[in-house]
Formats: sequence, structure tokens, C-alpha cells
Amino acid sequence: DSETQGALEREDCDVVECRKGGSRFRTAASSGRAYRARVADPMREIEVKILEIDWRRTARRLQRLGARKTFDGRMVAAYFDYRDARLKRSDCLLRLRKKGKSSCEITYKRTLSKKKARVMAEYEVAVEDFEGMKKILESLGLREFARLAKRRISYRLDGVRFEIDLYPGLPPFLEIEATTAKIRRYAEKLGFSMAEAKPWSIRDVLKYYGKSEAI
Repeated sequence: DSETQGALEREDCDVVECRKGGSRFRTAASSGRAYRARVADPMREIEVKILEIDWRRTARRLQRLGARKTFDGRMVAAYFDYRDARLKRSDCLLRLRKKGKSSCEITYKRTLSKKKARVMAEYEVAVEDFEGMKKILESLGLREFARLAKRRISYRLDGVRFEIDLYPGLPPFLEIEATTAKIRRYAEKLGFSMAEAKPWSIRDVLKYYGKSEAI
């Protein structure tokens, strides 16, 4: 509807509510049958990263604020592009990710803005078979050009997503995903300022630390 579409045009819209018509869904068939998923409209993701945090202290502060831990484990992400790097040149990203031992998802992101926060249009669906999905992508002419592993600790509070990311060889950093107003509010509650908040992708983070060849 027009009201929801208007929200999609505003950078401060709530990331949880930015879906038109509630048409994002997935269905899993029984064993031996194909897995099917459809996303009619992209979600709008707004996020920042705060670098070089004391992650244990940040986790304690989140817990004192009443945040709920939703995940603590290993993630492995494979990144895909065509040989001419057309996705990278268009500031887009295609990622196949394994979360923990069994959960997998495929995500396509397109950057819309990188002002105070990074704003992206995002499609994401769950898949059952990481290697099977990888073969499908390769059959379509895409190639895996990077694979990154990390430990992620996730918290949720007041519709806000907090992700503490621990990559080998990088200082820990915090990702906050919410509206711009909530990002500011909770960054300050955690002892950070918006001057420390970067509208960066993981590609930008790696470039900052001189590891741009990794992705």
C-alpha cells in the first residue's frame, strides 16, 4: 500500500516493519522434494558498525539493558559474483551463509545509501543444503570469490539487532541494525558516539585493515 511504500522511501523507517504487504515467506517441502522460497519485496536494512570494541564489556552492557542473546556460534559465509565482478561494481552482494551446524541462508543486498548509516535493500531466504545451493549458483555462471568465517554473538532488544563479530586477525566490532533514531539511542547507551559508527560493509572493514584482498 502507499503508506508502506512511503516508509520504504525514508531512511529512518523501522527495519522490522519495512515489508510491503507481509509477503515475505518460505515453505519447506517434505524429504525428497524441492525446497521452495519466494520473497516478493525486499526488506530495508539500516545498520552501522562500531570498530575495536571491548566485546566482553559490550556484551555485559547489553545484558544489563535487558537484551536477549539469540545466537553464539560460528558462521561461514561464501561470497559470489560473476567473473566480470558486476555485482561488486554495482555495490551489490550475494552471500551464501551457514549459521551454526545446520541453518543456512542465501542473501542478496544492494546498497541504497552510505550516509550516517548503511541502508540496503535485502532479499534473504533459508535454504536446506549449503553445497547444493553453491552448485546451483555456479551452474548459473557465478563463482565463489571469497569465504570468511567468524564467531558471532547476537542480541535482540526493542526491535534492535546487536551483532558482536569476531573475525580471525581483526579487532572485534559491533553491528547495530535498527532505525537511525534507535541506532543513535542504543549506541549511546552502550557508551559509543555516532562519530564512532561507520556506515560500512564487511568489505569496507577489511579494506580499512589492509585486507581488501580477502573479499
